[in-house]
Order: sequence, then structure tokens, then C-alpha cells
Amino acid sequence: MRKYLFAAVLLLLNSGVQAIACETPYVTRKGDTLGGIAERYYGSIFHHDLIRKANLDLIGEDPTNLSPNQVLTLPCGGSAEAPLNFSVLIYPKQLFALKQVADPQILDIRDPRQYTAGFIPEASLIPYTDFRGSEENPGRPASNEALSTVIGEAGLRLDQPIVIIHSKGGPFDSGRGAYVYWVLKSLGARQVALMSGGFKAWELEGYPVAEEARSLPAYRADLTLASTWWSDRREIEGVVSGKMSGTLLDARPSSIFLKRNGSGSPLATTLPNAQNAPATQAFRTLSSAGNDEMALLSSLKGQEVDWQADRVISFCDTGELAALNWFYASELTGIENVKLYPESTRGWLHGGNELAPAPLKEIFDDLFIKD
Repeated sequence: MRKYLFAAVLLLLNSGVQAIACETPYVTRKGDTLGGIAERYYGSIFHHDLIRKANLDLIGEDPTNLSPNQVLTLPCGGSAEAPLNFSVLIYPKQLFALKQVADPQILDIRDPRQYTAGFIPEASLIPYTDFRGSEENPGRPASNEALSTVIGEAGLRLDQPIVIIHSKGGPFDSGRGAYVYWVLKSLGARQVALMSGGFKAWELEGYPVAEEARSLPAYRADLTLASTWWSDRREIEGVVSGKMSGTLLDARPSSIFLKRNGSGSPLATTLPNAQNAPATQAFRTLSSAGNDEMALLSSLKGQEVDWQADRVISFCDTGELAALNWFYASELTGIENVKLYPESTRGWLHGGNELAPAPLKEIFDDLFIKD
């Protein structure tokens, strides 16, 4: 026991997270949960499974099988070394396990017409459209005042973990979830995760479905969208004019990016000098690789983009596919300097600007270089 007390003395407080040495022992107390221990020592409740796997001989497969005075091993790799998908992209099985050990806020962003299928138990509701702007420029997020109202009335706390639930699998619907993730992070949310496959995946795996959603206590929120990951039209104009460095990435399929008229001439479809990086391709890469973010990172790094040195700006038509590319690059694989232009081509046109054909190199590659 003396060595355990000595190890406990070595636990230091670092920005609210207790730093740990490798293979540190932890003696459980009454009321402990794996999620609570993970948040205290690793900074995220999503690391609960890391602790469970390191202590299978003691607690078995049931993550709730904790009692006072058990000596758990807190393994290495729970912070910077841990897989990023523990905290940003989870799956129905992980959410189900997470609900057994913690109480994350589950945010259902589906269209109200889809509520007839039921809800993930304890889910709160804010439809996707409540995060969006006007019909003329829908990619632009709602105002700070509108977002503060809808989030406060829903009782969604940004200082507590949030898991976003969209409708079903597929890049466009996943992009809706990624867009809301981007909004919440830009508003200051501390821990946000996107559940792969959405409500449909939860339902298909046979997990419980509730007839009613959860109502959280409302509060008065005063939120402001940070510009850290937001590229506005003025910044886009700077990149287009050459006054600012950067790479514009069109997340739409190549069939849109390289669209031609009846005579085969390229149409003006995209922002000037943009590259094509289809989010659909990244989605397929991640899925075919068994949700391996390293395969996705290799795919993204294989594109002719100076990811580290340049300002990389993702856009599409109204923000969804662009948000998915941003999520994959910035959040899942940890590439820096990636921003989202949520207004995308619709907002560009709304501001009085014009679109351009794809760059000649992209057109040439499409005509003469085939896989």
C-alpha cells in the first residue's frame, strides 16, 4: 500500500487534469465510475475504455463492475498519446458503454419528422436547421444571439461532454453532424464527439430506443462564435486575390467540381484556383479501412496541399461536406491550420462574387490521367 500512496503523491494538477506516470495505480472510492476517473486523470470521459481494458482481470467486461478499494492500473497513453477517435468520433457500441459509466449529453440534431422512429435514451433535441443561417445564405451559422437562445433553452451545457447524433450514415448526413460539431467547438464546447452512423446505426445494432426525448433545465446562455476555425468571405477574397497565402479545398464530388456543358467546355462551378478534395472519397477511405484514422491521414497527406504551412480552407455548396472534410483533417487526424468556409459557394455568390472553372491542371488530370 505504501507504494500506492507514494504514487498518489506524484499525481499533479495540470489545467484541471491530473498528470499520471505510466502504469499508475488508483484505489477506487465509493461512487467512482470509469468515466469519472478517465475525465479526472486523462481529461476526457471517452478514455474510460482504456482503463477497462487495462483492468479486465479485475473488473471484467462490465464497465460498471466497480467497488471501493479496488486497485486499478491507469495505463500510459491516455492523454496526448491516446487515439484521437476516443474523443471526437465514437460508435454506437462505445456510446452504449459510455452511458453505463457516465452521463454524457446526447444531442439529437435530426429533422423533427424523423422523431417517429424514437430517440436514443436521454437524448436532447436541437434540430440541425436551428444551427444554420437564412435561406439565402444557409451555410452561414445562426447569429450568436440565436445560438445562445436555442442552446440555453435546450439546456445544453458546453462545459460538459456532448455526443452528436445525426440521422444515418453517408457523407452528407455525417457532414451535418460535423457542421454542428464545428459550431459547438467554435462556441467553446470542451468535449464534443460525433457518433458514426447516427441514429440509424444505433437502431440497427439493437440498442434501446426511447419514446420521448430528454428535457434538460434551461438557462440563460451568452455565447460567441470564435473565428479560430472560421474563414469568412473577406479571408477568401484575400486568398483568391493572392494577398493572403492559402489553399482552397472544394469538398464536393469531382462530377460537380469538373462539370462541363454539352460541348465539353468546363463550367464555372467553384471558387477561383480551388483544388478538389471530395469528402465522399475521404468518407469511403475511412469506412473501407475499418475506421482507421491513420489510413485517412495517409490519404489526406497524399494530396498536394501544404497542410502544415498553409492556411487550408474547406468549402462546398452550403457547408455540410466542407464541414466533414474539416472534421476529418482538423479533428480526427490532427492536421493543423484547417479552417471551414461555412457559407461556401452559395455565400460567395450571395456576396456578389463569381465562380470560376476548375484550374487547368485539375481539368487536364481529369481528361488524361485516369486511375
